[in-house]
Amino acid sequence: MLNNRLTGLFCCIVFATVSNSSFAETVQITKDEKYQELMLFANETLYDGDIEKALDVLSGLNIAPIRSQKLRSSQQRLLAQAQIRVEDYDGAIASLTNVIDFPRSDRMSALINRCFAYLRINLVLDAQRDCAAAKGAIKSAEIRGKPVSDHRKISFAMVEAEILLRSGRTGAALDTLTAAIGIAQQARTLDRHWGLSLFKAQVLTVLGREDEALSIIDRITPKVPPSEKHQILAERAAVFLRKGNIETALYNWSAASLASPKNAEEYLFKSCVSLIQAAKYERARAPCGELVQLDEDNSVFADAYAVSVLESQGVMAAAPEVLRALELRPRSELLMRMTNEIRNSASNYLKSTNLPPFLWGQNDPAD
Repeated sequence: MLNNRLTGLFCCIVFATVSNSSFAETVQITKDEKYQELMLFANETLYDGDIEKALDVLSGLNIAPIRSQKLRSSQQRLLAQAQIRVEDYDGAIASLTNVIDFPRSDRMSALINRCFAYLRINLVLDAQRDCAAAKGAIKSAEIRGKPVSDHRKISFAMVEAEILLRSGRTGAALDTLTAAIGIAQQARTLDRHWGLSLFKAQVLTVLGREDEALSIIDRITPKVPPSEKHQILAERAAVFLRKGNIETALYNWSAASLASPKNAEEYLFKSCVSLIQAAKYERARAPCGELVQLDEDNSVFADAYAVSVLESQGVMAAAPEVLRALELRPRSELLMRMTNEIRNSASNYLKSTNLPPFLWGQNDPAD
């Protein structure tokens, strides 16, 4: 899913910036200097990847009597970064709104990050509003002769490109990313901003320029940290699928699942759906069935598995899976059609046995 991949890319770019202190210890501290020390520690912990520890500290500081508005604004900004990392976008939006409402806060950065959070929950109009406000703030700063950091320009380019992509302006999205890559190259930070190049590869794939996309992916692969290798593998899979090479796509999705178990469901689902779309129903049963085992209450997974069984083993074998999927999503048109097929198949079978008509639904013996 593009949204999920973009979350990782944005975080890798924007959060290049938390305690084992207990909550009770946190609220006992009464001086802003001590709170600042905790926030510095939280920032370091967030940078090191211990997001839960950072959240513990920063959430505890929510009720701490911080007197400085600037320090409170910084605490909310850091909290929003941690919330985005754990995909708590509603929480991040609330925290970033607090930042935006504070006087003399880093409003530009908060608008960019809130735009990104809105996009993750598909509130595109709200995202467009924040993106437009951030763009205005950048232009205003430049007119006033106040330099805007390259890091901030690149972060803005990421969200602007996604909005353009979602609006069908794929060429404009590509131009935006190319310009941002130029900024990173000039600043000699392109290796650190590998996510920017990977996003460009995604856009090139949408435009049908798969070979260019693969060239970019191959070039940036050595720059990507081990914890993010799954994103490279997933994008390679997407490119090869677009090229019609489903076997290589499946291989890369499998490798991505192994590289990042927490994202295994996403990559298994891509394998499942791709095999169904390619009419390889027998092979689709394995990944689709594994998804059902991982999350038996997911109606989308249940639908996919029911389709794979129906098409590979026939209506009677699929009946239990179809009925179970219908329990999860009773109004599914697809499953209702499948149910009718099962009923018709059962009726035709009973007709062939020369059993009394009322047993296969023609009439009632009382009539």
